[in-house]
Amino acid sequence: MEFSDSQLREAYSRMDMPSQSWTFGTEAEVDYIMNRVWLKPASRILDLGCGQGRHSLAIARRGFANVLGVDFSESNVAKANDSSRKDNLGAVFVNADARSFKTGIKSDLVLCLYDVIGSFRRSEDNDRIIRTIKHNLRKGGYAVVSVMNMELTRYIAKYVDSISCHPEALLKLPPSSTMEVSGNIFNPDYYLVNMDDGLVYRREQFSSSDDLYAEYVVADKRYTMDEIEQAFARQGLQTVEKRYVQAGHWNTPLQAEDVKAKEILLIVRNP
Repeated sequence: MEFSDSQLREAYSRMDMPSQSWTFGTEAEVDYIMNRVWLKPASRILDLGCGQGRHSLAIARRGFANVLGVDFSESNVAKANDSSRKDNLGAVFVNADARSFKTGIKSDLVLCLYDVIGSFRRSEDNDRIIRTIKHNLRKGGYAVVSVMNMELTRYIAKYVDSISCHPEALLKLPPSSTMEVSGNIFNPDYYLVNMDDGLVYRREQFSSSDDLYAEYVVADKRYTMDEIEQAFARQGLQTVEKRYVQAGHWNTPLQAEDVKAKEILLIVRNP
């Protein structure tokens, strides 16, 4: 149960991201972004929590030279830089924390996609990521953000309990290799919604990498539409567009409790 940044970093580092189905729609997602945010070839783009750089690399392949990706996993950053060099792209990736990353140059577009906001258990940590977005975004610039959909999470949940009152509920939760193998963190067989703190708990096992076998209790913060919109509004960022979406199919808005609507997508502007 004990949370640590190093535990979270290792869990994300051991994900086999390129093989997971939710990454297959990267080009379609970049198409969606480009159709809604007007950018010039010299525009500056910042990708917070970039993972192995899939969105940043896709944007750089389209002729954008000023692309910077940030991730707290050293191995993810190394893989992203290797890909950029291999394809002779201008995208650069650095190892840093999205909760505190600052540059002296404001960006025209900031990306913060999948579950970067929500990866941390404490609301304060996730709010710090939103402040980082605001700090690094120029006036008139846009941010494209997605978070995990709590409305769907609750709707399909099989296990809802108070861990403080019934700790055995977590002990009885089936472990899985979700993060390592599939990335389907919406499988209700393998998560528990904790009534104490509203977080979603999973027992994640890792075995196929060169590292030792490990099991971690992973908990994430998921959002309702109102919660995430208000979190950005508190930082003075205006919502331009909001919708429930499926990875790779952002053009199709969904209802909150549609089983495909695993993400909430926001486009916000720094007025």
